[in-house]
Amino acid sequence: MARRSFDDETLAWVREMPLSQVLDKLRDDGQLFWRRDPDFVPEKDKGSPQKTENKAR
Repeated sequence: MARRSFDDETLAWVREMPLSQVLDKLRDDGQLFWRRDPDFVPEKDKGSPQKTENKAR
């Protein structure tokens, strides 16, 4: 895969866009195949540390 560079203005514009909009644009331009999976449910990785709430004492 070739590495592509973008100018600062283009990068700033893309970074302000929602991810789904960027993915849709790449898909529509034929650069990427993707589709939403409404049934996807992420599983907790048992090896990752548990998130704890930071409570003031």
